[in-house]
Amino acid sequence: MELNTEEAPEEWSPGVDQ
Repeated sequence: MELNTEEAPEEWSPGVDQ
């Protein structure tokens, strides 16, 4: 699972950029 995408899924909290 890579948490490095320009478009953050709705499941993630808004403002999460990691």
